[in-house]
Amino acid sequence: MFTGIVEEVARLISIEKKEGGCSLEIESRTVTEDVRIGDSISVSGVCLTVTSYNKQSFTVDVMEKTMEDTTMGTLEVDAPVNVERAVQAGGRFDGHIVTGHVDGVGQVTSREEKQNSTQFSITLPEKLTRYMIMKGSVAVDGTSLTIFAVEENEIKISIIPHTHKATKFAFLHEGDAVNIECDMVAKYIEKFTEVNDEKHD
Repeated sequence: MFTGIVEEVARLISIEKKEGGCSLEIESRTVTEDVRIGDSISVSGVCLTVTSYNKQSFTVDVMEKTMEDTTMGTLEVDAPVNVERAVQAGGRFDGHIVTGHVDGVGQVTSREEKQNSTQFSITLPEKLTRYMIMKGSVAVDGTSLTIFAVEENEIKISIIPHTHKATKFAFLHEGDAVNIECDMVAKYIEKFTEVNDEKHD
């Protein structure tokens, strides 16, 4: 489990194609401080497992299905990626509950620089829009954010200067694809509501 508070913008340094997926090597300063084989790492919002590491980088395997359903399949060498280690019991929980199980891929439709923020509009797959509400939570490329506007199949988010500097939002532009994870609470409420409706049919 993750909080959506990105620890570092790391860099993809190699991609090794494999049958049924690929292996990614990611250059990192923070994650490699205490990484272990088998650790879960959020890489731009996708929960991946560490398969090897050294002082400068770590390696993760990505299954073919994950490549198809997220932005992992379109990454290129030197691409920036948000990374976050799994939350520790007893640690501060500053974001919201993020699982690293991406629900779909959105597309940045606009980027607007404001005096003290950068505002992004992101178009979502229609199946995800029902989970989006004003002032609700969403994880975009693994970053925990608050929605400040919802218009049909588009959400708007505002990035403060610190988040802009500390995540890959500094590199995002119109047309870029981003991983979207909906708020888990919203998904559970929908499921419980469906079950209750079925019981009363």
